[in-house]
Amino acid sequence: MHLRYHATLTAALLFPLTGAQSQEAAPPTIVLAPPVKPSPPAPPRVEHCDGPEYPNAAKRAEVQGTTRVRLRLDALGNVTEAEVISTSGESREHKFLDHVTREAFKKCKFEPGNAGRVAILDYVFSLNFEDSSPGLHGQTVRVMPPPHHHTGKGVLRTGSCPLPTYPEASLKLGQTGTGRIKVELAPNTRVLSSGIVVSSGVPELDSAALAVIPRCTYTPSFQGGQAVKDFIIVEFVWKTDPAPTVEFDSK
Repeated sequence: MHLRYHATLTAALLFPLTGAQSQEAAPPTIVLAPPVKPSPPAPPRVEHCDGPEYPNAAKRAEVQGTTRVRLRLDALGNVTEAEVISTSGESREHKFLDHVTREAFKKCKFEPGNAGRVAILDYVFSLNFEDSSPGLHGQTVRVMPPPHHHTGKGVLRTGSCPLPTYPEASLKLGQTGTGRIKVELAPNTRVLSSGIVVSSGVPELDSAALAVIPRCTYTPSFQGGQAVKDFIIVEFVWKTDPAPTVEFDSK
């Protein structure tokens, strides 16, 4: 009995199974999942950063725009290099804006542990015509992703438009309406042109809304990380309830 059992085992080891028997004994197929692509690291976090002063020459010339600066950091979060990569404009006064922004951003402080990393900061210069003298509007400094990751359509900054006076004749007649304006923006967000594309139905309301557009603040459109000339659509809504006013928003 022991010899017969040993012979059977030996035969099974020496001669492989065939046909249906071999199919039953086939090992299971192992499918490997594709590797998970890691998420890009978050941009360095700003701990402290003061914005620049608005140069008097730029104020007098009523120059505004957005300056973009690339900063390189050390291990302690200090700025070691600062370079303007998107100018606020081409005029001499715009160069003043770029210069004071670069110098101010050199003093920014980031969280430690970012040695050799790059941060991209924007600063928006905008004249607020509601004040007796032009001043800064929208002073928030914000960290942007590196330029090659940044794309998107320009927009109107919410609440940045000075409120015009409600046309007196329209107010007496209780006239309201909603319209749309096409705004062409330069890469530095300067308004190149604007025009009514959808009328509110009241020419006086259209004209009053259109007059405000150059004094609003915008963010530029980006392609491939570079600010580009583009157009946006701004909707305006005139209403008398609960109080006479107009609201502006990007569409």
